[in-house]
Amino acid sequence: MSKSSPNLEHDDSVGLHSLVVALDTRRNSFMFLRSNPQLETCIRVPMTTTPLSADDFRSMMRSDGITLVEFWGARCKPCLTFLPVFEAASNDHPDVTFATVDTQAEVTLATELGISGVPTVRAYRDGVQLMDHSGPMTLAMITSVVSQLEDLDVDDVIERALAREPLPAIRLMP
Repeated sequence: MSKSSPNLEHDDSVGLHSLVVALDTRRNSFMFLRSNPQLETCIRVPMTTTPLSADDFRSMMRSDGITLVEFWGARCKPCLTFLPVFEAASNDHPDVTFATVDTQAEVTLATELGISGVPTVRAYRDGVQLMDHSGPMTLAMITSVVSQLEDLDVDDVIERALAREPLPAIRLMP
């Protein structure tokens, strides 16, 4: 964290001994908990991703555009590590919808979709699923996926989906 971070307050006079990232879904924000022997502080950063319920997910499937959905769990350490990367990607790509599904709160939806591990990221273009990746991704990987989704011919994708033909492959680039 630095003084240039727009949504974070930072005091260099207070040594940073540890950093814990927590997600507060009720307030749609991250909490960065800084712990110091002399001072404990909590910084709340608004999230730019959208938490989805099962109904929200079904509505999203009927919408146009690019959507990346991260399926995560609150007790999953790789999920909590990946969440800030997913947030950063959402800031870099404001024209793309970035959403999250808490698999512990939405067990039925996760089961219906066959989510067997978290974190899992699925990419959709105009409601058609084009990528399914289990495990954390780097910012460069997410940017590559978004770029490939933007370059797709949507009409061709929809025709292939309706004809049950193989869809274009989205490749993960490091």
